[in-house]
Amino acid sequence: MHDKDESLALTAALKALQQGETSTALQRYRDAIELLKVAHQPPDSTNEQLRLLWQECARQGQELELACRLNAALCLIKLEQWTEAVDQAGEAVRMDDKSAKG
Repeated sequence: MHDKDESLALTAALKALQQGETSTALQRYRDAIELLKVAHQPPDSTNEQLRLLWQECARQGQELELACRLNAALCLIKLEQWTEAVDQAGEAVRMDDKSAKG
């Protein structure tokens, strides 16, 4: 599974953002979003326990992806990349229209 990769990408993104390295942070958030898409594909199995576990992992993955998209939008705003910022924020709103940041 890609949990370690996701965690490393998120940690690197947060560290870069805290250090004012906005472009680097943005790329790390984009990396994390892509890893989350791959890591949370539905299993090819009829095993009910496996499917329930996948559903919980997918829910957690969506929460992480939402946070990554919102933080990517923040980075894009700081970089004055308005169209892309709106796109990322729009994706976040589509994921959760009740998001605190959305």
